[in-house]
Amino acid sequence: KNKQNFPEDFIKQTYEVTKSLLTLSSTISPRLGQKRNMVSPDRWQDKILLPPKKDINKYLNAAVFSENDIHKHFASLGLSIDTLNPFILSNENIKVSENYLENNIFCKEIL
Repeated sequence: KNKQNFPEDFIKQTYEVTKSLLTLSSTISPRLGQKRNMVSPDRWQDKILLPPKKDINKYLNAAVFSENDIHKHFASLGLSIDTLNPFILSNENIKVSENYLENNIFCKEIL
């Protein structure tokens, strides 16, 4: 609708980044036994629940991809892995604390 208000490069980059993130989301969902678009508009105010502590590794590992897998999958869709650069964490940057459940920000409702 308002495409003419934005540079074509911006529109293309936004489309590719969005498609890339949705592609990863579509891959993560079945790894956790979920389907896409499970949340209906009437449930948007529901509490966001964290997984039980015993299941946290399953959830963390569901979001881990090898660089080779991403290259293959993205190439099949005509996407560049570079679209993910702002979102990629290397193993050196990941520090998941075992006591995340004691942190108040994780235990209180957002709203």
